Amino acid sequence: MKVLQRRRGSARARAHRGLLVAICSLVAFAALLVRVPSAYILGSMPARRGAVAAAVAAAIAWPHGPEQGTAFAADAPAPPKNFDISGFEGKRANVNGRWNVADGSIKELNQRAVYKKDGEDLYLMVNDCGEFQIDKKVMGECTGFARQKGKGKWDIDGAVVEGKVKVKPVVVLKKGDKVEATKDFETDDDGKDKLKKGSKGVVEEIDPDGDAGIKFDNVKVQSFVFKENWGNLKKL
Repeated sequence: MKVLQRRRGSARARAHRGLLVAICSLVAFAALLVRVPSAYILGSMPARRGAVAAAVAAAIAWPHGPEQGTAFAADAPAPPKNFDISGFEGKRANVNGRWNVADGSIKELNQRAVYKKDGEDLYLMVNDCGEFQIDKKVMGECTGFARQKGKGKWDIDGAVVEGKVKVKPVVVLKKGDKVEATKDFETDDDGKDKLKKGSKGVVEEIDPDGDAGIKFDNVKVQSFVFKENWGNLKKL
């Protein structure tokens, strides 16, 4: 009965999903672009439905160019197919959301993968200066409206923004996966279980909305974690 009550609670929260942007907690994320090494580690912030992207505040720990030494190591892992960006505000809030490897004829620039924002003509690429940049077209010129200038620092429309822009990998879970919390956070059901970093559990189900029912070792009943918040977890 307690589990059923929690599921009803999570269903009520889902009614607001279309109005909100969810961000994830700190996770290890290697190689944003082709040949980018594991030194390119991205952090991420916890997010709950009801929290807007403007509330995000944390640093991206990328080196910002090939002058950093091993910035484009040949033996680096392949780039991810997609990721989420958050922390852009005002007229640039449309940058927030899901990004995927660009399809069609524009897939690479400077031998690095190009990404496109879902539903928008926005692209993320490595420019001729060795910086990550975002613009409405794919170009090598170092003039994108958003350019990553160093660890946790972006130049957005000529203004320096530090500690706000976040990029997180898209975590995909399935029934039977063993998971571990990457930091302290609350579950997304009415129980709002407070999980500590290192808490372990097993995915028992993926419901019709795509959210995960997880039995954590230190919680007596099944808890729900919305798919937007799977970045608070890592698979074991």
